[in-house]
Amino acid sequence: QTAARQARSPPATSSSGLWVFEIALNTPSRHRAKEAIQQLELPVARKENNFVVIGPYKQKQDAARVMKELSEHHGVRGWMMAGN
Repeated sequence: QTAARQARSPPATSSSGLWVFEIALNTPSRHRAKEAIQQLELPVARKENNFVVIGPYKQKQDAARVMKELSEHHGVRGWMMAGN
């Protein structure tokens, strides 16, 4: 029964669909985050007071590559999620 249910529903880790990531702006690194977003000319999907949503990206690996760039070269962290 479990295998049949899994076969009908797409896996949660699918790389297809739209992907976005969220960066918190209520942290001490918010100025670094804003500078990195401007420098990399990232597509901002939504702005709020305490966070910004970057994307959407059609492939999960594209979003992951941008996240890695932000983390390794700019010291900015965020979390990735499926967009809608």
